[in-house]
Amino acid sequence: MLRKLLVIFALLNCLALSAQTLKTVDLGVIPGELRTYAGELIWINDVSDSVTGTLWTNTAQLAFFENTDFNSVRGDSLRISYSIDLEGKTGDQQYEIRVLDTEGVILYGFLLEARINPVDIEALNSYRNDFFPFKAKQQVFNLGGTFIDQPLEREFFIHNFGGDSLNLDDVRTNDDRIDVSFLPGKAAHNEFVRMKVVLNPEGNDRLGFTRKPLKVFGANDELITVIPIQFTLEAPRRSYVDTNAQIALSKINHDFKVVKKGDIRETIFTVTNVGSDKLILKNLEVNCSCLTYELGMNEIPPGESTELKVKYNSTGRVGYERKTLAIFSNDSRQPTRVLTFRAHVK
Repeated sequence: MLRKLLVIFALLNCLALSAQTLKTVDLGVIPGELRTYAGELIWINDVSDSVTGTLWTNTAQLAFFENTDFNSVRGDSLRISYSIDLEGKTGDQQYEIRVLDTEGVILYGFLLEARINPVDIEALNSYRNDFFPFKAKQQVFNLGGTFIDQPLEREFFIHNFGGDSLNLDDVRTNDDRIDVSFLPGKAAHNEFVRMKVVLNPEGNDRLGFTRKPLKVFGANDELITVIPIQFTLEAPRRSYVDTNAQIALSKINHDFKVVKKGDIRETIFTVTNVGSDKLILKNLEVNCSCLTYELGMNEIPPGESTELKVKYNSTGRVGYERKTLAIFSNDSRQPTRVLTFRAHVK
């Protein structure tokens, strides 16, 4: 009887431990046409000075990319790369991953939750942009914006339609600041992979908007693909006490109102330095070739001003328009100021 009680107690204790150590990870909505979902988790050993163990999952649909056995000391990070077979699955799904020691004691656990949409062959039509051997929904892979002293990371789903399997384990790009990696590292024909793009800006990079083709090379420096990427870099944030140059604008938006198609309109902004140090306008960026500008001077002494003349060309435009011009300066409180322009082209 005592032995039975001890067994029941041990089972209850394991269940309680499992409930306490499972961290819920929301994978969001996964398109069923992806067939396979690849992901990565990180476990940091904060439970033992030295431990040997293994990884466990409750379903054959989840597989680990690497050997599941590990040795870890306190403070080590264990990267858990996995894939989920989505074949035949729809609706809300759960997948469990446990980090176990050699005695089977749970050191940590993850509960992956996802909603898998039904497979819709027509959905593949949204992957219409070709970057051979890949297709993607995006025309351009937009990384977004960051400060020049901070990295920027984005992930995208892409589809291998090249006809052959691809080895994407070790790739490099033609830009030392930009790293690209793929999960899974082996991409079969007609399968989806997740592409991670990481930008590590350098202090002397140009502020503002950048759009460029990025070449991705595989083994033996073989060119795999060329993808268009874009991003925006801003000056690093500093505290108020560091600010000696300060930008002031006569206005921050302008409405050209109704514009006849083909007409050119212009407006003038006054840019003033109300700080105690020289104001340097490092770069100006427009988001449309329909906007052009003329700047009186790039370096403005304290207390002085310059004119910024902006022209809007409505040729080839139609309907309601909203365009922007960004000013990047050494004003550490407001390193980026954005001017907005509106027009109704008829």
